[in-house]
Amino acid sequence: MGNSALNIIASKHFITEVGWDKKAYTYLESFGTWFSLGGAFIGGFVASKLGAKRSVVIAGTLIALVWITFSQLESFWTEEWLIRSNMWVLASLLGLFSVSLFTLFMNVSERRVAASQFTAYMALLNLSIFLGNKVAGPLESALSSVPAVCFASGLFHLGVMTFVILAIKPPEEAPSLPGLKMSFADQWREELKKKGEE
Repeated sequence: MGNSALNIIASKHFITEVGWDKKAYTYLESFGTWFSLGGAFIGGFVASKLGAKRSVVIAGTLIALVWITFSQLESFWTEEWLIRSNMWVLASLLGLFSVSLFTLFMNVSERRVAASQFTAYMALLNLSIFLGNKVAGPLESALSSVPAVCFASGLFHLGVMTFVILAIKPPEEAPSLPGLKMSFADQWREELKKKGEE
């Protein structure tokens, strides 16, 4: 939700207030897609190694800290290196965060209703994006400045990560399917091995 609101508020602020060229700013934003894809690719490995919940908390906390740090650097917001670095670091972290979040959704879904439960989680995720778009205007009006919005969004995100740590408890091991002791690929290899021995 915070990222959706900040995208709207920041792009408007940098183009109309800071004086960024719209084409140059849009180019930087679009190029960030590649960093987001890279973050998503790495996210799969990180979630496998560290666990989905830990990956979500790490990525989410880093996103919040980037927002908070960026809010304190307003005097440098005219510098391209800072805006570029901020955009691309955030894009990478958001890619990592998204993939870790999807993995966490799957891990906490009850096996018997996993498809419906995962769909519900995705619907809630889309709802948060929608709400972020809706609150962007009121949030900008309520707070004194755009740096204050960045700072508040970072604090809010840290609060969400605290909730994840305390309230979400994924199973220690992914439940196995009844009657499935090995993967289908391994079963196929075993069948070939038996035929070869015969």
